[in-house]
Amino acid sequence: MKSLYARSTKRRVMSVEDSDADFLVIQLALEECLHGIEVSRAADGEQAISMLREMMGSTMPDLIFLDRNLPRCSGFDVLRYLHSEGVTQQTPVVMFTSASTAGDRQRALDLGAREVIIKALDLDSLINSIKEVCRRELRFGEA
Repeated sequence: MKSLYARSTKRRVMSVEDSDADFLVIQLALEECLHGIEVSRAADGEQAISMLREMMGSTMPDLIFLDRNLPRCSGFDVLRYLHSEGVTQQTPVVMFTSASTAGDRQRALDLGAREVIIKALDLDSLINSIKEVCRRELRFGEA
């Protein structure tokens, strides 16, 4: 399959997260997992779609962490946009949620999410989940 966009040699991750605290956890876990990683942030769904439109045809993120509950445009709306543009075929998207039903999980997977992670109350579990995704999806150690 022909790539929709160029890849950078530096690993790039986009976090679509409105919570400053949750974004900080994601950023710190990613930086622990892979030194020199570039982490960008969109604080709401509309900003995420706008940023991703600007990136089309240039350097897209290697991985996207997407919060389900966002202001202005839900995580599902962002995921639907990414799916319609073919982004989810080439860029792994991991959806975060504070509470998930089986229906929500299946909906996210049907729209192209690679997986759904529940934001654990246990900070260590959440950090370990983020690191595991990083290792698997960014081929930890190959950067």
